[in-house]
Amino acid sequence: MSKKDSELDIAPDILRKLRENTGYSEQQISSKLEISVEELQKIESGKVKVSIGLIKRLSDIYQYPLITFFEDKAPEYPHKLKDYRINRDKKISPEVRKAERRAYYLINALQEISEERSNIPEFSKDYTATQLAQAFREKIGISTFDSKKPEETLENYKQRLENKTGIVVIEYPLKADDVRAFCISSGISIIVLNEKDKPEVKLFSLFHDMCHLIQRSSAICSMDLEVGGNNDVEYYCNLFASEVLVPVSDLRNTASQIGTSQKSVGEMSKKYSVSKQVIMIRLLTNALIQQERYAAFKSAFNEKLLPSEKKFGRRNWEKVYLKRVGRRTVEKVKSAHSSGKISTSEAMDILNIKSKYAEKFIGEGGYNGTD
Repeated sequence: MSKKDSELDIAPDILRKLRENTGYSEQQISSKLEISVEELQKIESGKVKVSIGLIKRLSDIYQYPLITFFEDKAPEYPHKLKDYRINRDKKISPEVRKAERRAYYLINALQEISEERSNIPEFSKDYTATQLAQAFREKIGISTFDSKKPEETLENYKQRLENKTGIVVIEYPLKADDVRAFCISSGISIIVLNEKDKPEVKLFSLFHDMCHLIQRSSAICSMDLEVGGNNDVEYYCNLFASEVLVPVSDLRNTASQIGTSQKSVGEMSKKYSVSKQVIMIRLLTNALIQQERYAAFKSAFNEKLLPSEKKFGRRNWEKVYLKRVGRRTVEKVKSAHSSGKISTSEAMDILNIKSKYAEKFIGEGGYNGTD
């Protein structure tokens, strides 16, 4: 290694701040670089010069472009997500921090290319969660989708929320077992769902975080369905999501027709596209089953959050990209590109897509999620 190669001009503390922005600890990065923590500390404090090779490795790890390492200071992120996770002492993972950065990037990009902003209705702060959910359903025009495929129900609800409130809904590989979703309340608000979760789990997370946005709150959640009491924010948001997805009046009518047997609970789960646990909690809290029945269910409860891995078949990467960026984002980027406001390269950067998908997403026809 030449002396010239080993003496790059990096601003003081920028390496440390970039690491902290991404959520990595000193131990994690020193392990990845196969150096000691003490050596990493010297590098981050500027006591040891760095090579372009090291910067490239850090660029790959942190998912920051190389130019970022040569700026005067590291980019700042608000990190205003109120932590409602069950284990709030646990450090937020680098994957979630990456998704958070991506979300802020999309918000800023969309605010630059579009004059439209989110228009989330305001409601009385005195509403109970049930009252708020009923008012929200009426305001947004939500009806129960009678679909046998939870994925279809999820997409229907996502589109309805995006169209009616102007929020952006995306799915991202959070790779964290303690985070179901997070949301950012802003000029353009966004909800980020855990890509790997089952559709039924994503659906509940969607409306749970919608409740946070109605309260103009940015939050990160793990969604414990039994958390809290009447004054707990997460409990309130759970009740809101439950009433939006499984309205008590409709639930009572369904239960009177098919009963509340184990088989009936399975049928209700499919009808409303929610988990069996959500149905059981709704039945319990509305006095349609006894506490003993729920306790027995809970003791045998083994419902997985993640879908079963498919051993065969290819993943539809076009749909994956669409979900990771959101339909509303695609619409706004395509419009800005068509009007000449942004270049094809800029559109691809915002959408984070490869060139082979550019025509399908920002071309004349655009992409609608179908083959």
